[in-house]
Amino acid sequence: MVRELHAAGMSQRQIVRQLGMSIRTVRRFVMADEFPKRATRRKVPSKLDPFLPYLQQQLAAGQGNAMQLWRDLRDQYGYTGSRPLVSRWVAMHRHLCPKRPPDQPPRRRRGKPPAPVPVPPKQRVLSARQAAWLLVRRPEDLSEEEQQRLKCLCNHCAEIHTAYTLVQEFIQMVKQRRATRFGDWLSRTEASGIPELRDFISGLRRDYAAVVAALSLPYSNRQVEGQVNRLKLIKRSMYGRANFDLLRRRVLAA
Repeated sequence: MVRELHAAGMSQRQIVRQLGMSIRTVRRFVMADEFPKRATRRKVPSKLDPFLPYLQQQLAAGQGNAMQLWRDLRDQYGYTGSRPLVSRWVAMHRHLCPKRPPDQPPRRRRGKPPAPVPVPPKQRVLSARQAAWLLVRRPEDLSEEEQQRLKCLCNHCAEIHTAYTLVQEFIQMVKQRRATRFGDWLSRTEASGIPELRDFISGLRRDYAAVVAALSLPYSNRQVEGQVNRLKLIKRSMYGRANFDLLRRRVLAA
């Protein structure tokens, strides 16, 4: 067709547009007196060649499992090639297998791995830090899932339930400044016998007067602590690069 169109007076580019071929192919066909011969691909020897009769025999017998065939070749006949090579050959020649009757159930292949057993999702383990935060946070700030976990903790261990009650009472006592309940709370906490609260109670006993004052008086050292924090921040930002005079001016001017 290329030669007929060219003999009719069409240019090579017109032939390319009409037939949808590349310009190199049209040019080669125009210059050729006959159809160009293509070189046949030379067959490359394969490690599977000596075992082809056995594979063809197995496929004809209905054994079309590539994994099992590879194992047989490796264990019984000393095949040293790869498994994918056997799998590709079986996939290309599976038509040699006899057709299964329509009323016969499908044959189970020996090399097919069993169906995976569904694994239940792993339960999320609650760390000690997460459990401690559940005990000290306000109940209304907890999500539904966290409330369920807290309930399970309290039901599982009586000490956790007692500790949660005492901790929440202490938090409310500090927020509402109820100093009159501090002595009774200390006594009940000591009587609970919970080792984790023992050191905390000892520290409160040593600073009993200061704790009572903090729960009774409206004064706070938050302003002082804030100024100390600001001073440390300025000092560290200019550490090793200035003297006390510059630090003083920055603190006063900031």
